[in-house]
Amino acid sequence: MERNQKQLPDSITHYAQLKNSDYIGHWDIPEGSVLKVTIEDIMLEEVRNPATNKKEWKTTMGMKGAKKRMILNNTNMALIASWHGDNPKKWIGKEITLTRTITKLKGETVECIRVIGNAKKKVQDQSSAAQAAAE
Repeated sequence: MERNQKQLPDSITHYAQLKNSDYIGHWDIPEGSVLKVTIEDIMLEEVRNPATNKKEWKTTMGMKGAKKRMILNNTNMALIASWHGDNPKKWIGKEITLTRTITKLKGETVECIRVIGNAKKKVQDQSSAAQAAAE
């Protein structure tokens, strides 16, 4: 019996990359590296929650420089907003950097994707300005 097979590409570095997912996951970013992207669109999409198998509305982001869309959680949306303002329509065309890291979720340590950059600096600047105004 003849089999149709091929070797895994070198780009496969995590077993989760073998899943046929429409959305980027931490496994799509090699450990210790970053992915620089440009936001192309922000959409509301109905996606299936793998834990409940039910469809839910989620905020997703299309990105130039990435092969898949990203489901945006509250943390990443707040980070993007800290640089580019609260209006998601104004995020289009803005550059952001994604990295693979860990976080706590329901008491467990899990891998995730985070938006990184100078958001912390802007938040600190705002708190410094508020503190100076109070003095």
